[in-house]
Amino acid sequence: METIVTNQEFEWRGILNSSYKSVVKSNFYKNKPSSLFGVKQQIKSAQQKLNSGIEIALKVCAFVILLITVYS
Repeated sequence: METIVTNQEFEWRGILNSSYKSVVKSNFYKNKPSSLFGVKQQIKSAQQKLNSGIEIALKVCAFVILLITVYS
């Protein structure tokens, strides 16, 4: 696995500060996997992001329906 290093300045307030997370996230998506495991991990990550978006939409719809039925 290759390490991608970017030239950015960090303010170390903690290990999970927002600039660190954004750099890690961008490097994760820019990295092209060269192994089967890496390809599988990218597929799982994409599926998880899609599922969480669908879950949020369903929860919002259920909440709106509940509000409509309560106040009607």
